[in-house]
Amino acid sequence: LVFGRRGPLQAAFSPKEIKEIAELAGSDLVVRPEEAELDPVSREDFAKGVEVPARQNVEFLLEHAKRGEGSNPKKVRLRLLASPVELLGEGGKVSAVRIERNGLARGEDGDVRARGSGQLETFPVGLVFRSVGYFGVPIPGVSFDAKKGRIPNEGGRVRDAGSGAPLPGEYVVGWAKRGPSGLIGTNRADSSATVEA
Repeated sequence: LVFGRRGPLQAAFSPKEIKEIAELAGSDLVVRPEEAELDPVSREDFAKGVEVPARQNVEFLLEHAKRGEGSNPKKVRLRLLASPVELLGEGGKVSAVRIERNGLARGEDGDVRARGSGQLETFPVGLVFRSVGYFGVPIPGVSFDAKKGRIPNEGGRVRDAGSGAPLPGEYVVGWAKRGPSGLIGTNRADSSATVEA
């Protein structure tokens, strides 16, 4: 089971990452059709236009949801709009995870946030990995966007957080530049773009 608090449009994985999971030998990626569908808040954002990777994720998950359970013996179940709320155990070992179904709502700042619905489900598990994302931390003397957890930049050239003016001799790469996304290849290309700047 892989849980995502929000829906397919807000997924932090890249199109390449989800495709690699879908191509794991001897397993099927299983996505519930109702969780791949865009909710009203996401449909509104999608209609306004979204970045290519987000659109590709939505299209891939909608198409993949049509495949159902597949035929391989192992399953990777992607559950969207779900937040783990409790780990259950027996004999000192994890035995299940309880999740809460989420809905999406737009916050006062315009960002889409997951809101618990009160609907709970329990799934048997034998192992749990926690992966809650990345949020950068400020470095003394370096411009920082506390809301996004990134160093403000344009093409890798660091910008002053207040005025937006470029700061001479300051550059940023990787997740501190663009947020938590991408694989090693993404970081390599991203670093090259910063060097060019």
